[in-house]
Amino acid sequence: MATIPVARPAAPAPLPNPPSTQKTIQFLHPGYQARWNRLFFLPRVDPTGPGALKGVHHETALTACQIVAGSIGNGQLCIDKRGERPVTVAQEPILTLDEYYFVLNDDVIQSPVSPDGDRCAVTNHNYALKKAHIVPKEEHEWYQKMGMQLYSFLNLEGNRIHLRADIHRCYDDRDFVIVPKRLRNPQGGGLARRTFVVHYLGQHPNAELETLYHNLPVQHICATTRETHFARFAWAILQFVKDFITVGQRRVVRRLGSDGVVRVEEVSGLELQRRYGGGGEHIASPLHPRKRAKAEMEEEEEEEDEE
Repeated sequence: MATIPVARPAAPAPLPNPPSTQKTIQFLHPGYQARWNRLFFLPRVDPTGPGALKGVHHETALTACQIVAGSIGNGQLCIDKRGERPVTVAQEPILTLDEYYFVLNDDVIQSPVSPDGDRCAVTNHNYALKKAHIVPKEEHEWYQKMGMQLYSFLNLEGNRIHLRADIHRCYDDRDFVIVPKRLRNPQGGGLARRTFVVHYLGQHPNAELETLYHNLPVQHICATTRETHFARFAWAILQFVKDFITVGQRRVVRRLGSDGVVRVEEVSGLELQRRYGGGGEHIASPLHPRKRAKAEMEEEEEEEDEE
């Protein structure tokens, strides 16, 4: 008589949805009036303690502001627009106020190492995998102009990671980025070493993505480079500034000319809307469904060729 297999328990119920009004923190430009000074906002996803209000990881937010200003390593977050009340990382590692002004004025990064790279960097699963570009293929001209080949060629392992298909979709939609953080050691004993983790960026509440993956250390990325992950972070963050640029107000902007020279220009609101109001090459934007389908087909063809 054949043995009847034992039934497995059903998949667990989905995580509960968060409140419909997810709190965010705004980052402001000190040189514009209150109505027009919001650069971008980030969701409160970093815990500050049991049952306490969540905030935003200070170093991640500060780096985002520096990318927007084109001034890496310069500037600080302040409570006031004059910069008289700065907030340091030591004082406030997790930002908790509703808004901060960005005012202008080496740790070794390590990540978990695994001998098996054919697994999703986020979930550690080995099925339905896609090879994701860290710097998107659509940015190949920028990649060449910036000399990123010094760190990895666009289609080589230094700029590729394995992601499960659904996680790949979220990555392309800028729902999360991979950033270095020094987090508290779960076993106690103070702060753990700096490591690459998932940072949730989704502008709409998603309980499952945030709860399952935010601050989760990524794996199987030892072939990738810090520079490509940093470029991806910049690519994701710059989309959040689109409203600030295209709201119709005159802005002082920094632009990279075709001759490779960066110039500071004062540009009218109308001209900014004309240049950056759409998608395409003038403003970083999530992949259009047709472009996504084409990109996915190309990636599948590449993976078949590699096999």
